[in-house]
Amino acid sequence: MVSLEDLASNEEIKAEYRRSLLLNILKKLVGRMKRDDNYRLHILNLYRQSTNKVITSKAILNNDFKYDASESDAELFNIWIVAHLNKSDRRKGFSDSFKKELFNKQHGLCAVCGERLGNDFSKIHVDHIIPWTLVGDELKDNYQYLCSTCNECKSCHTDYIFKSLINLV
Repeated sequence: MVSLEDLASNEEIKAEYRRSLLLNILKKLVGRMKRDDNYRLHILNLYRQSTNKVITSKAILNNDFKYDASESDAELFNIWIVAHLNKSDRRKGFSDSFKKELFNKQHGLCAVCGERLGNDFSKIHVDHIIPWTLVGDELKDNYQYLCSTCNECKSCHTDYIFKSLINLV
């Protein structure tokens, strides 16, 4: 059994925890924008009028979510929120060459559990690392192959990778 102290000292786990926290804030922001058209317009106007979108992101994190973001957190959040604001209503398809390139990049293994995926691309799941509902297909490196078990468990959860790192899934 791993102790809490061991988890807290692991840099990979700390980084994934911060990422999961920011993704959950993004999920809340997106949910609020879907429920409240005035809030969505407010966020859109902030970004349209902004001369520094990272500072705008940092202000939203601080003012709306009481999260005192570092510069790197604000930069990452900015990438995600801009991707969301530019998100298409339709998913894009994946070419065979894209699938093969991703397969080779992952050495034919599931990105979460490491299980060998096999060569039947119709049975391998292309997953959006950050759920499609949040950023669409706007982020270039937001894809991974997962086995069917990991893909079904992950679904559109934003903290699945963090939980898998600390053996909660």
